[in-house]
Amino acid sequence: MISPFIKQKFPYVNKLNDYFDNIIVVEQIDYRCFHDSKETMYYFKKIVPMLDKADEIFVWGAQFSFGVCLAENEIPFVFCEEVAGMLSRPEILEHIDQKNPVKGTMYPYVKSLGLYTGEYNRATTVMCNLLAQVNGFEREGITHFNVVEELDKLSDLKKAEIISFFCDYSKISVPKDSVIIFTQHFANLRLTTFEEQALIYQIFVDYFFPMKNLIIKPHPDDLMFYSKLFPEAHIIKERFPSEFLPFLLEYQPDSVATIYSTAVYNLRGVYSNVFELDMYYEREFWKTHRYFTAMEIAKLLGKPVVCLGIYQVLMDKIGERVGVTCQFIKQVADILDKQEPITLIVDDVTGKEEIGRRNVQSYLNLAHKDTVVIFINSQNDYCWYDFGKNTLWESIIPVELKKTLCTDANCEYVYENLNSEVLYVYGKNNDLLKEVNEMQIEKHLPHVGIDVKKFPYVEGEERIKMLEGVLDATERRLLYYINLVKDLEEKIKK
Repeated sequence: MISPFIKQKFPYVNKLNDYFDNIIVVEQIDYRCFHDSKETMYYFKKIVPMLDKADEIFVWGAQFSFGVCLAENEIPFVFCEEVAGMLSRPEILEHIDQKNPVKGTMYPYVKSLGLYTGEYNRATTVMCNLLAQVNGFEREGITHFNVVEELDKLSDLKKAEIISFFCDYSKISVPKDSVIIFTQHFANLRLTTFEEQALIYQIFVDYFFPMKNLIIKPHPDDLMFYSKLFPEAHIIKERFPSEFLPFLLEYQPDSVATIYSTAVYNLRGVYSNVFELDMYYEREFWKTHRYFTAMEIAKLLGKPVVCLGIYQVLMDKIGERVGVTCQFIKQVADILDKQEPITLIVDDVTGKEEIGRRNVQSYLNLAHKDTVVIFINSQNDYCWYDFGKNTLWESIIPVELKKTLCTDANCEYVYENLNSEVLYVYGKNNDLLKEVNEMQIEKHLPHVGIDVKKFPYVEGEERIKMLEGVLDATERRLLYYINLVKDLEEKIKK
């Protein structure tokens, strides 16, 4: 049984008849999203008459309607991991389905059946690539299957036969000393706009692989024009599973990279250098300029770096590139006993109850005299400020990131917002604040098409930017308290 997009995607789909007695195209893979359990069972019995007589049923992608139908009717089947590594990372497929306007309504029910994690109670066994799972993953009743290992065992003739189903079996000419980037089709999945997806990959390349020969292997459903975004890159236009790369590339890459793509998991063990962010980068990518600047400031200050309320995966990877190691903490209490000066980088700490805000304000009074606190302020919540805390502004300076179009852009498509961004730096030592102000930090982003620069302020400029920050912070706190009073009044009325 195959879905319609398999038939559309691969021109040699008729070759499947060499391996199977019968090929059934299931036109409505989301049938269960629009029909009840009884109707769905009737639908599948009609198109698969031998369903009741099968000795074994193997299901890849059990979260789709066929797997749901079997699970609802408690029919045993072999649960096969749809993509390598997903058994221990169910949140990736869950995230995609949650965002899907059709499957989103079914997501909680499908999850309750254990069809993302392979914990379906009637599964006869679970087939997956154990080498592709997260470290420490253990589960009983697992059958290990690694596509790359099994392909490598085959004769050249049999290997060519299988690969030729997907594409012509010929070596792909690529440059030496390269990095392969596997893409995800964010826009097609409705996770981002088309323009946001373009910007995400422009930022990704410019920050993490600026000096590398690029090979880009787009997701088969990815419609992005990567040859325009990265004109110097080699774009693999052939559609085939990533597991074939070790057998098709003329030269093997130095590393493989992805924001998040299931393609890399079967290649773990084949390529030792695997670079990966995660599925949250699609919504957090815009913080990259601020995180990079904060880490450059921390590096120049030379103190131990501690991060609070930070998107850890991104900061970790930026730290690797900048050459700074971070300690990540969950609450201010974790560093109250530190006697040495540190650089503390703070971002999203203010929840609904605002405990994080109060804790940060308390810490600033207790911090070592040579500690420097960098506020990313990505939420524009000015977490150090509240009425009655005005004196804290006397120990804070703004750090402005200005964006200008660069003259040697590798790409004519500029999707970045050119508005300045502002971080704030707190310190009791005025000499350290002066040192931060005098720092000059620049990042050239040729594919994004901009330069991001942090220059020293002259006295008048700094004063104006500070007053803008104080005004914005005050307005936001007023709105917070106004809304708080409204909520209380509503509760009293009820």
